[in-house]
Amino acid sequence: MYNQTMMKTLNMLGLLMLALNLTPVIAQDYIAYYNYCNEADKQIYFNNDSLALESFKTAFTLVDYVHAFEYEKASKCAARLKDYETAYLFAKEAILHGTPVKYLKAPVFKEFQKTAQYQLLADSSALFYAQH
Repeated sequence: MYNQTMMKTLNMLGLLMLALNLTPVIAQDYIAYYNYCNEADKQIYFNNDSLALESFKTAFTLVDYVHAFEYEKASKCAARLKDYETAYLFAKEAILHGTPVKYLKAPVFKEFQKTAQYQLLADSSALFYAQH
């Protein structure tokens, strides 16, 4: 009786140790994600949009879930840099993550609104928002 209890305890302890060892492999790097997003915010403050956009791109590769407001900021950076393809991709992701479509009316998108990418985004935005 004592041996069976001891074996069950050791088995449970072993499974617990195994689960704890596998956790870092499964976990995503949200600390680095937030650090890169904070660095991007700092670069936006200093009007270094190209550095900010690179920080956002790096941050977005680190995790599966990216916050919608981070996609919004990244799309605005890309629009200021006249990188309209990237602005389109990040704006699309922002809308898919729940950002209201009216954010595309911001003054930063004035030049972007004249492009084919914007027209594609405007035509599809209701569908993207419905998918959210």
